[in-house]
Amino acid sequence: VYCIVWCLQHQPMMALNTNVSLPVLGDISHIIFDMDGLLLDTETLYSRGISEAVEVCGKPGELYSWQIKMKCMGRTSLEAANIVVNELSLSVTPEEFARIKNEKLAKLFPDCTLMPGALRLVTHLYEHDIPMAMATGCSRDSFEVKSTNHKGLFSMFTHMVFSGSDPDVKRGKPHPDCFILAATRFPRAPSSNKSILVFEDAINGLDAAHAAGMKVVWVPDPQMNLSLGDGKASQILKTLNDFQPEQWSLPPYLTIT
Repeated sequence: VYCIVWCLQHQPMMALNTNVSLPVLGDISHIIFDMDGLLLDTETLYSRGISEAVEVCGKPGELYSWQIKMKCMGRTSLEAANIVVNELSLSVTPEEFARIKNEKLAKLFPDCTLMPGALRLVTHLYEHDIPMAMATGCSRDSFEVKSTNHKGLFSMFTHMVFSGSDPDVKRGKPHPDCFILAATRFPRAPSSNKSILVFEDAINGLDAAHAAGMKVVWVPDPQMNLSLGDGKASQILKTLNDFQPEQWSLPPYLTIT
C-alpha cells in the first residue's frame, strides 16, 4: 500500500485532529535519515557550487542541468564528480573536478539552513527515545562544515554513516551499503530491516533504502517525477511537516485541546 500526501498547506501541525483516523502504514522501531536536501537545505548550494566549478573547467554553468543533478544526488563526492565530468565532457579528471567543486562548496555550506520540519521531527523522536541514525553520501569533513550551526540537531543521533569517507561503505547510493551498515551500528538492534523507516529526498537514496529492505518516506524535490517512487516509496510527503508519526506506530505529536 502506497500513501501519497501532497498537501496544499504546509504549516507546522502542532495539534492533531483526534477525530480523524489515519491508516497505519507500518510498525517502526528505528529511524535512519538522509541529510542533504532532507535535513539540511544544501541542494540549492550544491547547484550553485557545481555550476561555478563547471565554469572553472571552461563550460557554461547552466549545463549542469536538473537531469544531471538528479543522477548525482545522494552519491559520494567522487561518484558525483565522475558523472558531471562524463556528462559534460569536461577536460579534467573526476578527482580534479571534485577538488574544484569541494573548494566552491566549502565556502557556501556554513550558511545552510534546516529544511522545514526537520528540527521538530528529530526532537520529537529523540524525546520519545526512538533510536535514530543518519546515512549520507557526503564525507565526515563535509559534514563538519555543513553542520557548523546545527550541532544540537545532530547530537540527537546515536550514530552517523558517511559514505564519502567510511571505509566500511564500499559502494555509495543507490546501493544499499550505507543503510545496511547504519542498521548494524544501532546500540539497540532492530528486529529486522523492515522495522526501520528511512527518510530520503533523492531517487538514489530511495533506491538504496528500498534495496536494503527498509520502509521509505520519500520527500522529493518539487521537480522530481513522482512516478519514480512507484513500488519503492512507502509514503510520499512534500515536507517533513506533513509526517504523522502514529501512521508508523510511533508516538504522536502532542495534541492540544
